[in-house]
Amino acid sequence: MKRVRSIRMICCLVLVIFSLQSLLPGMITAEQAIASEKKETVWNQKKPMKIKKARLLIGETVTVSGIVTADQSAIGNGKLSTYIQDKSAGINIYSVQPNNFPELKTGMKVTVTGKITSYKGLIEIVPDRDALKVDAVNQTLPKPKRVSLKQLETDQAHKHEGKLVKIKGYVESKPEQPAGGGYNVVIIDKKYHSTILRVMVDTSAIDEVKTGKWYEFTGVLSRYDTLQVLPRHKGDVSLLKRQPKSQKKIKKEYEATVDRVVDGDTIHLKKPVLGTTKVRFVNMDTPETYHKPKNELDQNQLRFGQKAADYLNTLLSSGDKVTLKIGPEAKDDYGRLFSSSENQKRGQYEFRACEKRICSYVFHLADWR
Repeated sequence: MKRVRSIRMICCLVLVIFSLQSLLPGMITAEQAIASEKKETVWNQKKPMKIKKARLLIGETVTVSGIVTADQSAIGNGKLSTYIQDKSAGINIYSVQPNNFPELKTGMKVTVTGKITSYKGLIEIVPDRDALKVDAVNQTLPKPKRVSLKQLETDQAHKHEGKLVKIKGYVESKPEQPAGGGYNVVIIDKKYHSTILRVMVDTSAIDEVKTGKWYEFTGVLSRYDTLQVLPRHKGDVSLLKRQPKSQKKIKKEYEATVDRVVDGDTIHLKKPVLGTTKVRFVNMDTPETYHKPKNELDQNQLRFGQKAADYLNTLLSSGDKVTLKIGPEAKDDYGRLFSSSENQKRGQYEFRACEKRICSYVFHLADWR
């Protein structure tokens, strides 16, 4: 009797196993999973992966392949810094040692192995030594994606980063001198959505850009904290034959809501004013807080900068209503709103800050207006 029961139990177990295999055909054994993982690792090492996938692997070493979309000599500012693009996405190739690698030019097809990193929000691949190979030249470039300035302000804009894009916009401001090897030109549309056109000196394209005119710009969508478009040469700047009507006149005052305090002279808003959520106070300047101190002078700057930020946090909090008084120039070279800030309960921040001796200087309001 016991023997019969044992046979029945064995039969039941066999039936259960067959049933599970039919219901879950995708199940694999632990040994199969390990073998599959090893196979995937070998595939990653031997075959380039899609750039879209590689962009997600921060800190890992990968191999990718793509078409160079901009001359390194034009936008690299003396470094190996340019962009490659495949059918899935684009990415920045960056190294501070350009002499270790071939000079990259538009239309080259390259394969590169290196570590995926992020700097100021820009996803980069830093090539290993002797791991950047030119496979072909004079390749057809990817077609630029046409995007609006409004789209560049959405959470979905990151999917275009590193790729060629086309934008239309009005040149609101253009600095007289370059900073860091390039000019930060503020571009807006009719509803004051905005972005930065980062025109590198070596492109020789800045003379094609005139304040107060509408253009179509082609370039690589890059990032330095915020998105910016990099024209590659003069041909990427095209004056619109039919110029839209003049921009709507800017008001002197706007009501806004504080999102957060950035430092002693900068805040962010919950909703854009004139196309930006970033406000840089006029009339004053406080020490910076974003850098790492290298010496005693830097340490003092950081300490007083933090003191200024702490004081501003006692005056303004997330959700506070403020009145922004726009300066003669609505925005600075970084696209931030130039404004004085007043709060009904606490008055004008700039004067209160300088009374506390936490800002470097202040101009009389009548002189500024």
